[in-house]
Amino acid sequence: MGFTDQGARNIQLAADILGTGGLGYAVAANKVVSTTGKYATSSTNVAQNTRPNFIYNDRLQFREELARKAGIPRGVEKNPANIWGADINKIRQSFEMDGASLIIREPKIGKHSGRSAYYDIKGHKVYKEVEYHPGGGTHESSEYYKLVKNDGTQIRIINPEKPFKTGTIAPNQIYMNPQGQVIIKENNKWVKK
Repeated sequence: MGFTDQGARNIQLAADILGTGGLGYAVAANKVVSTTGKYATSSTNVAQNTRPNFIYNDRLQFREELARKAGIPRGVEKNPANIWGADINKIRQSFEMDGASLIIREPKIGKHSGRSAYYDIKGHKVYKEVEYHPGGGTHESSEYYKLVKNDGTQIRIINPEKPFKTGTIAPNQIYMNPQGQVIIKENNKWVKK
């Protein structure tokens, strides 16, 4: 079963549109065919060997994938610990991608070490403040992230393997490890709740 030159061009165009990387395969009658018009011997083999690693027909999916590759944390509403490891600028970009605006806030003199970066978050459905602290000062050597929800709940993401001095733990504070698991301090050690 061969195709005319125009038929082969049409199949190549369909392959390009379908995202097979322009390698000359398209779907016809639920079978994979090459630009020569011959059915491929194994559609599974063709799909595994010619399909690129990604296809984006959805702009939002494409945007999220680009953000992930750029190291911008996403899905912070569902898992606040997704910000672990990101610098404050990447965190700012994440919230801005969600339509929020961030305003840098100077720490209150005498209350903080001056090492933290604070942002007030305006227009976010879940959070109103984010802080990154590189470590040192009151909380000892461990870095941490703090998110404050619109209802006042504070979420602190810490590395439980490193020293972290909590101060007074209030009822509205939640501590998480970098994997997003809630942790509590028992017998001077952090354990999963």
